[in-house]
Amino acid sequence: MSRPGKSRIRQNVQGDIVTIFSRQPKGRDKILEKGPLKRARASLVRNLLVVLVKSMLAPRAEPKEFWRQRAALECVKILQPEIWRKTLAADMTRLYQPLSSTEELTRGCRILLSDPELWTFLDEGQQTRLKAFVRDLPEGELTYIEDLLEYGPLAGSAGVRAAKMTVRDFKNAWFFVMPPPVRERLVSSYAASATFDEANAWGAIIQTSAGDLQKAEVKRILEAIKQNGQIRGSFQLRPVIQALRKTNQYPDPEFNALLLSNDLEEFVV
Repeated sequence: MSRPGKSRIRQNVQGDIVTIFSRQPKGRDKILEKGPLKRARASLVRNLLVVLVKSMLAPRAEPKEFWRQRAALECVKILQPEIWRKTLAADMTRLYQPLSSTEELTRGCRILLSDPELWTFLDEGQQTRLKAFVRDLPEGELTYIEDLLEYGPLAGSAGVRAAKMTVRDFKNAWFFVMPPPVRERLVSSYAASATFDEANAWGAIIQTSAGDLQKAEVKRILEAIKQNGQIRGSFQLRPVIQALRKTNQYPDPEFNALLLSNDLEEFVV
């Protein structure tokens, strides 16, 4: 009987890992212990890891396949932690060096998000390059800033990017939950509006994002309205106040009291 080639073995191992990881989240470690990867030769595991990272970095890869490969990468760490660390420590920088396009660099960041330890396998040059990329994260990739703000090595760079988000950025970004630095940028930008146009533009974003605002931020916005004549004269003012009321961060009596304390009695209902 002929022996299967290395590529066939690698495909079978990767397929088993992904199937188990995605379908059996409970007790997966016990299941994986009985799988082929636990008994695989070190060279096979090393090759599998390199192929996984290369595939995840490849442009135009299917999103579903990316997540399956990311799951497989995590499974390899569970079963072969020593080989996982040695292989990635030796190869991560080499694999990241060719990355140049926005799509490639974004994928590189997304891989890192799966495990903070991966960051330590990149040399200083690649770390510096990725930090610079995140500080100026392109508009089309801002959806990932939510996760980047929670990823220690890149959180500072992500915070810099959040602090310079524009009205257009807010229109194109989408968040499961708007992160605090992003909310801070929104509230402070609205409060600092220097023209009626700015107040209207930021006011429109306040309306669509009101559901993410916290109680203290609603209060800050009302206080900013009192202090800023550009906001007071903007035609988006009434819709903004209506949107803030609908957040239900304050019961109506308390919200009305806040309006009165900020000279906004005409909006009391």
